[in-house]
Amino acid sequence: MSETSTHETDAHETARPRASTQTLVAGILSALGALMVITGSVLPWVSGTGWIYGRAQSSDTVTLGLRQGLEGGDAWVSLVLGLIACASILVLWRRQTLRSRLVTAGTGLIAALWAAGSLTSLPAPVDPGVGLALVIIGGVLLGAGGVAWPRDRDAEWNRRVERAMRLWDRGRYPDALALEQRLLIDEVRQNGWGHAAAFGAMTLAWMHADLGRRPQVELLVNELYAKAGGALNSESRKLLDSYHNDVYQRLYLREGQTQKPSGDGDQLGEVIVR
Repeated sequence: MSETSTHETDAHETARPRASTQTLVAGILSALGALMVITGSVLPWVSGTGWIYGRAQSSDTVTLGLRQGLEGGDAWVSLVLGLIACASILVLWRRQTLRSRLVTAGTGLIAALWAAGSLTSLPAPVDPGVGLALVIIGGVLLGAGGVAWPRDRDAEWNRRVERAMRLWDRGRYPDALALEQRLLIDEVRQNGWGHAAAFGAMTLAWMHADLGRRPQVELLVNELYAKAGGALNSESRKLLDSYHNDVYQRLYLREGQTQKPSGDGDQLGEVIVR
């Protein structure tokens, strides 16, 4: 599968652009929120001194103290959440995955809700400290930053392509075909027949060629040249033509050999994307 993997990498992976304004704003909000959550966790959650925290036992009497702050234990939860958020932000800055966005937003919202719950449990004579306010505000900022972080659609596309290639290399041909076809359908619906769709269709044609399926190959190749050929620049067209030659070389090779098992669920009528 080395030929198609090489072409797929050349065709789909793009140079990482400079951070957009939205990314910078989301990054600043997230970083500021995480810093406030961590700082607020180590600062006092109640004002004044002399309070009893946790459990205090005297003779046969057990006194339940405050659970706010590090002394009471509540702040350890927000501190851990803040540290997790910092790690998630670093990952998110380098690779904007959906999982990292969810972790960043989720840790912030959980920290804010946790601190708010601790605030509502304060007894009447005890006033909240600055730490509680910082954690609540920081958690909201952290959650907003995670939600505001833009999706890196190029990175998501490349990861899905890589997954399809791994499935193919492992011999899971129906799964790889289904994933590559979904990629092609999504790309055409969102962006039309451009560079990515053309090479996605040619990759799908390569997979069919590797299974010795001439009708599917010809349908895909004719469709992509008819709809995307005129939209490609000379460099992309040259690379596509080279890929086209590899596809038919693979097809001729497979037609003279025993065909690989193709599995179920791959209908000819679903090959072309309208």
